[in-house]
Amino acid sequence: MNTKNFIINENCLLKINLNTICLNYKKIQKNISKTSIVSAVLKSNAYGLGLSYIAAKLIEIGCNSFFLNSIRETLHLRKICKNSDIYLLNGLVNINHKDIKKVLDKNITPVINSLEELEKLIKLKKSSDDCIKISLHFDTGINRLGIRQHELVKIKDICEQNDIEVKCVMSHLIASDEKTVLNKEQKKKFDEITKNFPNAIFSISNSNAIINDKSMNYDMVRSGGNIFGVTSKEFKQSFALYARVLQIAKAEENLNHFGYNS
Repeated sequence: MNTKNFIINENCLLKINLNTICLNYKKIQKNISKTSIVSAVLKSNAYGLGLSYIAAKLIEIGCNSFFLNSIRETLHLRKICKNSDIYLLNGLVNINHKDIKKVLDKNITPVINSLEELEKLIKLKKSSDDCIKISLHFDTGINRLGIRQHELVKIKDICEQNDIEVKCVMSHLIASDEKTVLNKEQKKKFDEITKNFPNAIFSISNSNAIINDKSMNYDMVRSGGNIFGVTSKEFKQSFALYARVLQIAKAEENLNHFGYNS
């Protein structure tokens, strides 16, 4: 069995089964449209399970696209995979020009979530003739991160006027774990947006949407939960936490308090 063990402390052990991660990834591939690719969402150190080991294993079986949410991790992953597509989530709001340049120099695609972020990128580009590749994240209803639909025309014009290549257009579903009219409404909005970027990759499906609605597959699906087996019973959990029993005590019948303020 191909596992990676992490001793959290002398009383805890976390075991990650890399083979199960690979099996889950391949199962996702079988469950999506033949024209779609699977991008692995490995943000926050692969959800605390170890980015380096998991990414290396996924690369070994053919995964060529990743979403992360910190500059440090994207630069680290680029050392492991020279040619894979790497997307930086969460935008450029709190990133200085020096770090943005590092991202662009390493061919990492920033996910742009607002008009302000795009304008920030344009200011940096004034000193470079190179074409910059970005992903545009539109808010189609979740009202979280994302470009608002009324800014679409302005965003498109700015990209065209400044030689910005829109590599990917993406959005995020409100209720992907349900079959609801909300998803249909978002899909309709997303289809209107994507018409403006015919050469881009389109992506809206997360782990639950992969299972619930193949019409959402488009060119790329993004999955973290299914890869690690925590979203659906269709996928096998890839990790287990073991802990030593420190004490077994028999509580008195009239005792009804356990821990702080309980």
